[in-house]
Amino acid sequence: MTDHDPDAGSPARTVGGFDQAGRTWVLALFGLGGAGLGAVLPLLVRWAAELPWVPFQGPLRLLGSFDQQWLVWGRPALGLLLGLAFAVWVIHDSPVLEIDRDRVKVRRRGEVSSTGTRGKDPGSKRFGAARLPSSPASIY
Repeated sequence: MTDHDPDAGSPARTVGGFDQAGRTWVLALFGLGGAGLGAVLPLLVRWAAELPWVPFQGPLRLLGSFDQQWLVWGRPALGLLLGLAFAVWVIHDSPVLEIDRDRVKVRRRGEVSSTGTRGKDPGSKRFGAARLPSSPASIY
């Protein structure tokens, strides 16, 4: 993706974030993972309750005993919703770098969280083609 910044003379490059295919994969994987975890949760809880060294045996047995018909479908549905909510959070909270000729902007949650000038940081040194910060304070 290339965006054009009217303030700078050269086009800005956008790095990071998720494109449409990436968003679809993240939503699908987290959603299916949550639904799968919701489906196997009773089996895992019953297995863990049988181990003598696992703490909280009583609450685990209580969680494993819920086997009504609506919970057979309710747990995977709840896991799906929680997985999708976590996926939306991951997509929304992923940082996006806008690299311009003179500066680098970090966008997170739609807002610019930090801006740095390229190549003018006195706390950094060149190492081959990369510029490395000499201290953690010079990152910000």
